[in-house]
Amino acid sequence: MSAINAVELEIIRNALVAAAEEMSVTVWRTSRSPVVRDILDYSTAVFDADGQAAPPKPPGCRCI
Repeated sequence: MSAINAVELEIIRNALVAAAEEMSVTVWRTSRSPVVRDILDYSTAVFDADGQAAPPKPPGCRCI
């Protein structure tokens, strides 16, 4: 397997951040609970096979 260069790595990272942000929007839009809807007491994340958050959350993201 070939090594991933910096540009490819950033593209993959941004895709994973976008997926977590889309999950956050979906949870909020489909929630019926006032705890989720009004207080925003929830989180989303994408994890790797070892259970580590991938990638680390960006500032302002409602993900873990």
